[in-house]
Amino acid sequence: MIQEFWDFLTTSSSKQARENGYLYQSIALAHRARRCHRHWLKHLEECHDFLNTRLPKIKKDSRVAILGSGLMLETPPEILIQHFEHIDLVDVVHTKNVRDLISRFSLSHNQNHRFHFIEIDLNQSELKGDYDFVISANLLSQLPQVMIDRERKQRLKRQRSLLRSKDLMEGCMENDFEEGISFLIQKLQLRHLEQVKSLSKKHLIFSDFELNIRDLKNSLIETSATVDPQLNIKWEKNWSWNLAPAPEISKNHSVELIVGAYFS
Repeated sequence: MIQEFWDFLTTSSSKQARENGYLYQSIALAHRARRCHRHWLKHLEECHDFLNTRLPKIKKDSRVAILGSGLMLETPPEILIQHFEHIDLVDVVHTKNVRDLISRFSLSHNQNHRFHFIEIDLNQSELKGDYDFVISANLLSQLPQVMIDRERKQRLKRQRSLLRSKDLMEGCMENDFEEGISFLIQKLQLRHLEQVKSLSKKHLIFSDFELNIRDLKNSLIETSATVDPQLNIKWEKNWSWNLAPAPEISKNHSVELIVGAYFS
C-alpha cells in the first residue's frame, strides 16, 4: 500500500486523470498484476498466442494504435515490433513502469522511433489518425467503470441527503438509476467500437464480456455481463482469467473474467 501511494505521488499524469480516478486505477492494477502474476499467466498466454497467429496477416512495417495499452501485458513490445513500424500507445495514463519498459526495450533494440505515447481519455475525446491496424486491449468493458463509480458515489450522497430531507419525490427518481447505468454502459461501449472501426478497417479486440464470482470451492456464486449483449460481438475465441483469486479482493471468493478475442 505504501508503494502504491508513492507511485501515485510520483507518476506523471494529467490533472483530469488524477481527479477522475484513472491514475489510481492504473497503479492499483499494476500492483495486482505483480501479486497475481501466476494466476494471470493463462490469460496472457492466450492473448500472445492470438496476436502471433493473427498479426502475420497484417502487412509488414505498418502503423498501429493500441487503445488501452495499459501495462503492455496483453500486447508486449517484443510482439508488436515484429509487425509494426509505427506504434502509438494510447491510454489515459502511462505508468512509470510502462515508460521505463518501453525506454529500455527501445534502447536495447535500437528502436527509439517506433513507440509513441498518447494520453487521452477515450470517454471524452476521440483519437485522430489513419492506421493500418488497431488493437483494443481489454478496454471495451473497462471504459465506463470510472464514470459508473463516480455516479454511484454521487447517488450515495443523494441518498444520505434524502434520509435527512425525506424528499420522497426525489427518492422515486432514484428507481431509474440502474436503468440509466445500463444505458451509459451501452452508449460508451458502442462509441468505442465505432471509434475502433473509424481508425482502421483492420482491428483486433480483447475484452472480458462476463464476470463470475466463485467461492473457495470454485462453485459459481454470481455471474454478470461486462459487455452489453446487444453489441453482439462474435468472439472467435474465449477463455477464463482468474483476475482476483482469494484473498485478493475477498477472503471468501475469487473474481473470474471470461475474455473474448475478435479479429477483423
